[in-house]
Amino acid sequence: MRRLYLLRHGESDWNLTGKVQGSKDSELTEKGVEQARLAGARLKGERIGSIYASPLKRAKLTAEVVGAELGVSPKVDEDFKEMCFGHWEGRLLSEVAEQNGEEYMLWKKRPHEFKVEGSEVLSEVQDRMLKAIDRIKQCDSSENVLLVSHGTAIKAMILGLLGIDLSKYGNFSISNTGITMIEFGDYNTVMRYFNDTAHLSR
Repeated sequence: MRRLYLLRHGESDWNLTGKVQGSKDSELTEKGVEQARLAGARLKGERIGSIYASPLKRAKLTAEVVGAELGVSPKVDEDFKEMCFGHWEGRLLSEVAEQNGEEYMLWKKRPHEFKVEGSEVLSEVQDRMLKAIDRIKQCDSSENVLLVSHGTAIKAMILGLLGIDLSKYGNFSISNTGITMIEFGDYNTVMRYFNDTAHLSR
């Protein structure tokens, strides 16, 4: 693998209503499907050889729409699913902030220390994402690979690939179908661009 393209899923119904998704399933909106189509059109010139996707519906469908544009069938990998947010999942984020204020502020201020009942921690998410990428490097001969996943999972992985401490997690934000490209060189790993959404303004 020479280039890794990272794509967050399109807009979901829970994005629209402000619910915490995490490891729970939610559907793409019509807008989300169109965002995925536009992302696929944007990636047509990148010679993507393989597509991997989270098993969660919003990412899997995004990958299928993009794959149809590129003529590549996505492969689902459990390790690329979103971080589990425990008892937050399925609740409005505004409700979490009001009813679980200390937990909410911990996530906002020190996300690398965040842990609530039933949740993962960022370091666990980062570890499984990085191990999965290493596995793909070993068994997939494609030069250019696309991964369709989720905001928190993608950000945690980017920090790991670039050697940035997880305490800096809050300094990064990824939009629906934002595209990031990581290039693996012989001596270093370079982020060529981050959260590119130019395709959405066409």
